[in-house]
Amino acid sequence: MLDVAASEAAWGSFGLLEPGPTDSLIIPDAHLFSGEYARSGPDLIISDPNHRVSIHNYFLGEKRSPLISADGAQLDARVVEALTGYQTFAQAGGNAAPVKVIGHVATITGSASIVRNGVTIEANNGDVVYQNDVVQTGSGSTIGLVLIDGSTFNLSANARFMLNELGYEGQSSASGTLVSLTSGANHSMFTLVQGAASFVAGQVAKTGDMQIATPSAVIGIRGTAVLLNVDAVDGQVSISVADQQDGQIHSVQVFKCVPTNLLQGVCTAGDPIGIVTSDGPSLTITPTANSR
Repeated sequence: MLDVAASEAAWGSFGLLEPGPTDSLIIPDAHLFSGEYARSGPDLIISDPNHRVSIHNYFLGEKRSPLISADGAQLDARVVEALTGYQTFAQAGGNAAPVKVIGHVATITGSASIVRNGVTIEANNGDVVYQNDVVQTGSGSTIGLVLIDGSTFNLSANARFMLNELGYEGQSSASGTLVSLTSGANHSMFTLVQGAASFVAGQVAKTGDMQIATPSAVIGIRGTAVLLNVDAVDGQVSISVADQQDGQIHSVQVFKCVPTNLLQGVCTAGDPIGIVTSDGPSLTITPTANSR
């Protein structure tokens, strides 16, 4: 494990000559989740108005070294690739994946943006959102999203949220409601990097598999209303399930966030941590440096 903060008296250039499957990089707190990400050739640059760190050769090879906070919270490598546009760059020499619309912006207050293929664009009411977009809100701002399976997400100020993947095969009934056709094809994965998000799950959660990754835990959703809050400094996540006043007890499962062997630097669901219910207390997961 290599500590970027310990290697430099202040933010500066940090060299990683040969990123390998066992290497992980500790990024200074308060910058891992909220920093600006850019790619310069094979190097990854993380910055804010006052600091800058360069990780040399981060993009060399097919695997990414995990980026973690000093407390042990992890930033998914797919988020890094989306923020820097590396996915588009890597596909340029081959067959690029087709662009896939998965929803639209329903409401917006203040300022919000969408990072698409490494380029930040202003978000406006009615804009479509695509798979692999990263949605961000500014200070004192909010944004509401409606996805193709009927899921609704509301992000509060200073949030960063990636729409990793949404597969849904459905159609509208005569009444206009969404009806699932093939439950096996219904799946979704999203990543809440920082900030607060409240959402009501749609058809994918009810008929397939819906997961939301955070720096400290992965949440499995089965059709309910949930509030998540990820601390931008240490990646601590708070999870609560809303009482929908329908006479039913709703719940979500919470799993450890662990690296997958298939995709280096990517968080996947590990051992179960617990279950959060609509008639019980919220659950707070605090990352620890030795939890991985």
